Amino acid sequence: MKVTTLLGIGFAAIAASAVPTLVLAQTQPEPARRVSSTDIAGEIVAIDDGDFLLNTTEGQVLVDADDRAVRRANFTVGEQLNVTGRYDDDSFEAYSVTRENGEVVFVWD
Repeated sequence: MKVTTLLGIGFAAIAASAVPTLVLAQTQPEPARRVSSTDIAGEIVAIDDGDFLLNTTEGQVLVDADDRAVRRANFTVGEQLNVTGRYDDDSFEAYSVTRENGEVVFVWD
């Protein structure tokens, strides 16, 4: 009887391990919107509210930024900046601006 019980338990263990595991298909959420960015550098040649004109090695680029952030930053004509953002139609949409002293100003509109 002991042998039968042990064999029964052994077969039950083998049978349980042989049962395939239920695998659930996972649905992937829609990929997050990827925003690629690039950096441009140059000198401010004109400022108008949240826009400023940056003279770069590639020519002049109109930079679009948040009006309040630009006013708070108190950018000045002649200031050298590194701007991170993306090209958008006829302007460059800025995410952040880094001054020569390393100060980063977030200006995303």
